[in-house]
Amino acid sequence: MKKKMFIAVMTIGVMSMLAGCGSIGNDGISDNKESKNRAKTEKEIDWSSIDTSQMTDDELIEVAMECIYSDPDQALEFLNPAIEHDNHEAIFLAGYIYGEVYRWQGRPDFQKAIECFDTADDVIFSKMCKAELYYHGDNVGIGYDEGWTLYHKIDDKSLDIDSLDQLAYKSVAYYVTGRMYRYYNGAAYDVPLAADLYEKAAELGNPDAMLEYAFFLSAGMERTKDVDAAVELVEESAELGNYDAVLSIGKKYIEGKSVNQDIDKGVAMIEEAADHNNIGAIRYLGYAYHEGEIVSKDDTKSIEYMDKWIELDNQYGTLDAYTFLSSEYYNGRKLMQDYERALEYNMVLYNAGCIGTAYTIGIMYENGYGTDIDIDKAIEYYEISAASDEGENAAERLAKMYREGELVDKDIDTAIKWYERAVECGDWMSAKVLGDIYHEGIETPQDEEKANEWYEIYEEMAPSC
Repeated sequence: MKKKMFIAVMTIGVMSMLAGCGSIGNDGISDNKESKNRAKTEKEIDWSSIDTSQMTDDELIEVAMECIYSDPDQALEFLNPAIEHDNHEAIFLAGYIYGEVYRWQGRPDFQKAIECFDTADDVIFSKMCKAELYYHGDNVGIGYDEGWTLYHKIDDKSLDIDSLDQLAYKSVAYYVTGRMYRYYNGAAYDVPLAADLYEKAAELGNPDAMLEYAFFLSAGMERTKDVDAAVELVEESAELGNYDAVLSIGKKYIEGKSVNQDIDKGVAMIEEAADHNNIGAIRYLGYAYHEGEIVSKDDTKSIEYMDKWIELDNQYGTLDAYTFLSSEYYNGRKLMQDYERALEYNMVLYNAGCIGTAYTIGIMYENGYGTDIDIDKAIEYYEISAASDEGENAAERLAKMYREGELVDKDIDTAIKWYERAVECGDWMSAKVLGDIYHEGIETPQDEEKANEWYEIYEEMAPSC
C-alpha cells in the first residue's frame, strides 16, 4: 500500500511540475518561475528506482510520459509491459521515442518507429507521425509523395481537440496534431489552431513544441511578439536535450539576435549539437567551413562534416544526405564543386531506386564530369531517364543528339521517337519541333497534316501568356 502511495505521490508531484507553468496567455509563456526548473528537476529524479510492477497500463503510460524527454530509455522500460499487453497507446509512444525523441538526440531508429506506428495504426496520432517520417523521406524507399498521400487520408475532422486532455500522452498528442495543422495544406491547414496546440504541448513540457511555439512568439505570429519568452522556451528545450534547440541558440549567438553576439560561444554550441549527430548542426558547420565567414575557411573540415552526414544516412537507412549533397557537389554553389563525389552519390541514389538521378548521371558521362567521357553510358542513362515519368529533359536531349548527329550517328527517325516521348512527358516545345520537322520536311518527307497535328498539340500544351 505504501509503495503504491509513493508512486502516486511521485506521479502527482512530477506531473504538477511538468504542467506547473500556469496558464499561458496570448502575451507569451507564463511568468511562473517554477517552469524554468522543470528540465533540471526531471533529470534529478532517479526514475529507475520507481517500482512499476503493480501499475496498470494507464499508470505505466503516465510515468513514462514524465521522463520521456529527460530519460527516453527509461520511458521505454516503463512502456514495455504495456506494449506486451498490446496497448496501442504505449506502442505509439514507443514509436514516437524511436522516431522523434531519439532523432533530436542523434540516435533515431526510423524502422522501429514505422513498425510501432503500423501496429498502432488505429491511433490517429500514429498515422500523423508515420506520414511525417514518410514526408521527410526518413524511411528507405518512401518519400514526399507517399507521406503527402497518407496525410490526406487522415480524417482530421474526427479529432476532438478538447478530448486530448483526457489522454495520458497529451503533450505528444498536442504537438503531433499541431504539426499537422501547421505544416500540411489541405483540410488540416489551420495555423491559429496549431499555435494553440503548440502552446498546450509546450506548457506540458514537450521540447519540440517549445521550439515550435518559440517561433510563433519571436515572429509575433498568432501571438503578441515576445522575443524574451521565445528565448526562454528555446533554452528550456535545449536543457531537455533537444539539440535542434541547441543549434537554434547557437545561431542566435552567432548572429547576435535576441542575445549579445558571441560567435565563439555560438560555434561551440553548434559543434556540441553536431557531436550529438544533429543533422542541422552538421550541415551548418559543413557550409561554414567552406564559406570561411564565421570560422576559418577549411574545405577539409567541410568535407569531414558532410561525410559524417553521409555516415549517419547509412546508419539510419535514409537517403537525405545523398539527395542533398549530390546536388551541392554537382553545382558547387554552397560547397566546393566535386564531380567525383556528385557522381558517387547520384549512383547511390540511382541504385536505391531513385530513377530521377539517371539524367544527371547521363550528363556526367557525356561531359566527363567526375569520370571519363563515355557516350554509350550517357545514352544508356538518358534512355532510362526518358522512360520514367519525369523523362522530358532526357528525351529531349536524346532527340537533339540524333537530330543533329551530335556524338551519335544522325538518325531522324530515332530523333522523332524521342521528341514524341518528350511530348508525352510534358515538353510542349518538342511538339513545336515535331511540327517544324514535318512542315519543312527535315530529313523526312514533308507532311502538312502531321505538322498541323503537332502544332495543335503545341498550342494546347504551351502556357498562355
